[in-house]
Amino acid sequence: MKQSSAAVFLLLLFGSLVFADEFSGVVYQAPSGWNKQSTGDALAFTPPNLAPDNGVAIVLSGAHHLGGKSFSDWLTQQLDAELSGGKVLKQSEPNRQKDGSLDRVTIVRIVEDAQGTALIQMYHAISNGEKAAIAVAAAVSEEAVNNQASIIQAFFASLGIAGSVPQPPNSAGFSIVGNWSTTSYFGDIVDSTTGSFQSTAYSGEWYVFSPDGIYQHTHIAGGLIISGAVIEKGSFQVLGNQLVLNRKTSSWIPMPGKSSNRPAYRDRESPEESRFVVQMNNANEFSIKQGEGMWTTFHKKPQ
Repeated sequence: MKQSSAAVFLLLLFGSLVFADEFSGVVYQAPSGWNKQSTGDALAFTPPNLAPDNGVAIVLSGAHHLGGKSFSDWLTQQLDAELSGGKVLKQSEPNRQKDGSLDRVTIVRIVEDAQGTALIQMYHAISNGEKAAIAVAAAVSEEAVNNQASIIQAFFASLGIAGSVPQPPNSAGFSIVGNWSTTSYFGDIVDSTTGSFQSTAYSGEWYVFSPDGIYQHTHIAGGLIISGAVIEKGSFQVLGNQLVLNRKTSSWIPMPGKSSNRPAYRDRESPEESRFVVQMNNANEFSIKQGEGMWTTFHKKPQ
């Protein structure tokens, strides 16, 4: 029973995690619980139980080759094509950001369509210099934007161009992109004097490296002192034989029933850079170590 309760916690935890998907050359993380519909050349996402206060739709288009155009010219062309007979009532200045190998641009505008209805449109475009993609979130009111702002921003931040992450020079053609895990263990902790049972112990680590340079690291541990999961998210780079993790947020999910655990928190800002020596052992295995520490080996999980 002790091990089964830990296993249930793991199943519940991983059932709640969201990993990156790919659509037509664009990596994304779908909003949790939202409806998804494919129109062939685009994906549309809408919140469940649509109502006036959450009337938002997000549309993601596939990646396109720039074809000699600059990213700015390509974006202008896309925005002009989106009007479809409407007119722009107000438009923000482009918010440009550099995110690793990606250029990001966000533009917000209020558009009146051909029927005279005003819509708030938020565009987020990305480019790696060769390809570009764009997503738009359209809302019927400012209230709807405010209610869904965090979800829209998280979706935009998850976007990336597939296949744009450099690999270690020792990779021999192997890719670090994918889902990886250590060999987890379960066991019982007993009192060394009396031999009586004290607690169930378990431990494991998981990495998800997405093609757009986004990572998620999950470390689950259980024992006398700490029982729960730490989830870290951010961006990563491979520089020579170093794996550089730029953590942006962290979450702590305590195992139920452990009164000594600190309170849970989700996506707390916790920026920190970590560097590891990385060695690709083969297509399905890599090892990392930090400083003079010991090597930790991760195995690729089947897709």
